[in-house]
Amino acid sequence: MRRIIEDLIIRFFNKYSVVRLTYSLKTKETLQLPYFSSYLVKNLIETMDVYRPLIEAQDSHMQGRVIFRAIKTSKGTPLYPVHSRNEGCTPYIKPNKSYSTEIIVISENLGFMDEIVANPYTSFKTPHGEVEFELLGMHIHAQPPTYTSNVDSGKVLRVDVQTPLLLSSELTMPLRIRRVLHGTLRHFRLSVSPGLLAASILGEIAEYVGVTGEETWRIQYLTSRYFDALIEEVYLKLMAETVTIEKNSAGDYKVARGVKGQLAYKPVKETCGEAFVKLLWLATLIGVGDGREVGFGEISLTVEDTEKAGSSPLETRNAGLSAEKSERQAC
Repeated sequence: MRRIIEDLIIRFFNKYSVVRLTYSLKTKETLQLPYFSSYLVKNLIETMDVYRPLIEAQDSHMQGRVIFRAIKTSKGTPLYPVHSRNEGCTPYIKPNKSYSTEIIVISENLGFMDEIVANPYTSFKTPHGEVEFELLGMHIHAQPPTYTSNVDSGKVLRVDVQTPLLLSSELTMPLRIRRVLHGTLRHFRLSVSPGLLAASILGEIAEYVGVTGEETWRIQYLTSRYFDALIEEVYLKLMAETVTIEKNSAGDYKVARGVKGQLAYKPVKETCGEAFVKLLWLATLIGVGDGREVGFGEISLTVEDTEKAGSSPLETRNAGLSAEKSERQAC
């Protein structure tokens, strides 16, 4: 199984480079954001000629080539809508405050970068005001970092879920069972086992390299079983969060129940840990789960020694009712 995972990662980086672009944004007046704050960034990018070929390719047959992250405050808090009674809380940005966002470009050709660097400043007019964007940094990822090849059983992998993580429960069962139970399945689940997380990430990578259909499901199912057996959960502190992921032409909302919080995993074997941390690192770039193109499923990864990480109790908060109640009141 580890060889299959390594092969897919190698094929991904043989075909693509991943470019992380960081932008700052400011406005001179209070500005109501689109329902997903990442849509403001998308609207800006669509007006820039350098990005147009990438956007057109994505809209036709290559989904996920350009990923727009949620806008964040100066403290790093993402702005996204919390769903409440079929209505969402639309986020705002305030005048003369610092905000930032990221754009992830997955491309076979990096020729577009010269023009982006040559034009670091741009502005975008919205119905509610003008937003100024400035390019702060650019980083090219052509392969996993070196630390992903030195993860043994003495390491703890801490995952911080920064925006709601929406994972399909279908990944945890074989295709034949899923077909029988399809009508009764809950589409999203709240628990995040190491196998479910790894399978979700690998499914995204498989799509990029052209693996589709039942072969993708087979790889994901085997991946789920493999990592659930060889990766230990040492800390799990999650809170449920209901978000809107779609609004159709009739104005009806499609909602999903995801999770936010912290996860910590410990590999049983070094070889298994290397494969797992490479998948997690990729997820820090391209996101994971449903809604990642609009700013959901953003995670960060920290690799720590067991002694530094400490032995935290396994704590699960699947309900998160008090948090949801406070969010509704805030709306």
